[in-house]
Amino acid sequence: MLTALPAFRDMAIINTKPVYLLKKILLLVLDLHTRFSTSHPTLFSFHDISHLPIFADNVIPTLLHHLRILPLTAPANATPTQVQLLQELREDLGTGRATTRERSYVFRAAAVDACEEVVRRARERGMEGVRSVDVDGYLWKVAKVGEMRDIVRFSDPNTVFF
Repeated sequence: MLTALPAFRDMAIINTKPVYLLKKILLLVLDLHTRFSTSHPTLFSFHDISHLPIFADNVIPTLLHHLRILPLTAPANATPTQVQLLQELREDLGTGRATTRERSYVFRAAAVDACEEVVRRARERGMEGVRSVDVDGYLWKVAKVGEMRDIVRFSDPNTVFF
């Protein structure tokens, strides 16, 4: 599917490392499982569906930053390039200016990691059934209500992935 449908190729090379986010294809997998896993279990009852990551777009990372879960601060051992990238991303969020492909992928990938950590901590506290897609759905709903709806989201006008 990644070869046949360019809109599913949600990946980039960042600092010589591949970053695969695959938002649309992951969402399709969940939708197919949800709709057909009971009626056609041999085709659509995916045994590892609970391991799907979030569907990283512009909403979830922005909300995680607003909630200070993703503060976008550089660790002490950050390189000057990393410090600059984080500073520019904070400026993107503060001003509403369009971000770059690199900053978009870094921010979205950080949101995936942050949500995996939220799930890990929830499970440590006895919430065994929590999945990343549940965190995604919850944050998406929160981001669309009241004052959260007015938060300036980062934008990447050169993407088709969200």
